[in-house]
Amino acid sequence: MPSSALWSGSIRPAPRRALIARSTIDLAHSLGLKVVAEGIETNDQFSLLSAMGCDQAQGYLVARPVPLRRLFDFLNEDRQELRAHA
Repeated sequence: MPSSALWSGSIRPAPRRALIARSTIDLAHSLGLKVVAEGIETNDQFSLLSAMGCDQAQGYLVARPVPLRRLFDFLNEDRQELRAHA
């Protein structure tokens, strides 16, 4: 689900757009699917979609695009951090 379906240039989502997003998330879950929100750029977007039950998010808030080699480094760092907290 692209976040533009919810925001489209405004700071706060329009009530109808929020209802459509929530309904889409609920429909996907009722079909046994996971929902990934695309294009998440702000904490507000992430918080709202998380509260709506969105399963995963991707976008500039999570990470900027990187070359493949840097991606491996990024994933390895994340794995090491998880091990440190285990």
